[in-house]
Amino acid sequence: MHKTPKRNPIKLCEVCIHCGTHRKYSEKYDAYYCPKCLYWLEIICSSRDCEFCSIRPKYPDKKEEEKWNKRNRLK
Repeated sequence: MHKTPKRNPIKLCEVCIHCGTHRKYSEKYDAYYCPKCLYWLEIICSSRDCEFCSIRPKYPDKKEEEKWNKRNRLK
C-alpha cells in the first residue's frame, strides 16, 4: 500500500484572517498582528491594569515593532 507523504499545513491561527500573511508577534504589546494589513489579530483584554493592553495603540506600527523587538531581545 502506498503512503501519502505528510504535509505541514499552515494553521489558520498562524496567518492573518484578512489576507493570509504570516502573523508577527509584538513583544512590546504581547499580541500578534498582521504586518501587511497593520491590524491586531487579538483583542485587548478586559483588565485596565494590564501592562500590555492598556498601552497598546489602535493599530500596530511595523517599523516600531521591529525596532523594539531588536532592542529588547533577550541575549
